[in-house]
Amino acid sequence: MDPTTLIPATEPYQVQWWIFQALLSLGFLVHILLVNVMLGTTVMALVAGLGGKDDPPARAISTKLPTTIAFTVNFGVVPLLFLQVLYGHFFYISDIIMGWFWLSVPFLVMFAYYMAYLFDFRYERLGQARTLVLLLAAACMTAVAFFFVNNLTMFLTPDRWLTYFENDRGTVLNWADPSLLPRVSHFLLASLAVGGLAVALLWSRGERAARPGAQAHVRRGMRWFLLASVAQLAVGPWFLLTIRHDVMLLFLGGGGAHTAFFAAAMLGVAAVLYAGLARRPGLGAVAVVFTAAMMVGVRELMRISYLEDFYRAWEVPSRGEYSPLAMFLVALVLGIGVVAYVLKLARNAGKEA
Repeated sequence: MDPTTLIPATEPYQVQWWIFQALLSLGFLVHILLVNVMLGTTVMALVAGLGGKDDPPARAISTKLPTTIAFTVNFGVVPLLFLQVLYGHFFYISDIIMGWFWLSVPFLVMFAYYMAYLFDFRYERLGQARTLVLLLAAACMTAVAFFFVNNLTMFLTPDRWLTYFENDRGTVLNWADPSLLPRVSHFLLASLAVGGLAVALLWSRGERAARPGAQAHVRRGMRWFLLASVAQLAVGPWFLLTIRHDVMLLFLGGGGAHTAFFAAAMLGVAAVLYAGLARRPGLGAVAVVFTAAMMVGVRELMRISYLEDFYRAWEVPSRGEYSPLAMFLVALVLGIGVVAYVLKLARNAGKEA
């Protein structure tokens, strides 16, 4: 059977495809950085508080984790929305193939959210049980990431959709893709690095920087940041070597934009390592944002290259209907403004946000 016959037809876009692509990339950049902070700080708090130890960074993380999860989930709406606009006819099919795993995602997120609130509001009373609470939260977050990577790799390979005719129960995962495990490993290490950086930034700014032991906490955060970044030096080539050969060559000099984004990302990695070695959290934050932005570009170009034989977004006509997009952007700006105002009120009231 020809798998291309399973790809639904594409409707014209309301506006030019590149507008949706830009919003997808920008939204995903913000979302993935928040995801990294969320999972990375959770793992750090878990390790620091093993055995019920009352660790200051873990206590600080406890007050911020529910808010971080809320921001992560809400800012995930934007890239998911525009992913469906551009690639919905691929994305929905992979949803169906891995059905039950995909349906479990909102429940896993809600359970992790509940564990985060339990960790925050019952921090003292939990004692040694804090380890179990954080372990459950981290496990749920990791499972969600694993299912997302499965989905986002499965829709890149329509030839694997034929597995549905061998297993139509919605329990298929994309184990046949050699890039699955390095992709997941790359994400997990990035989370540990960014989580460590977030802790270092937290203890190097404001009132916390003057507390006893603050510099020790900064050093610990930067140590996590550096070690996880160094580990990426092994995982990165593994990931590169497992993607489709013709696509890999595009990033190694075969494609202008592909090579440019990849080279810029490597420069960003060098800046990340320098910031880790120099223990400079501020520089590390700039380097991480730049590197993540370049990696998002690499990721989008990889997706376009994988699907080019089946679908070319730039060839889909547009109807020139700008009003829905304008309404979305206005609502997005107003929403961000309201959130910023609420956070300002919380700070002024002396609350942790």
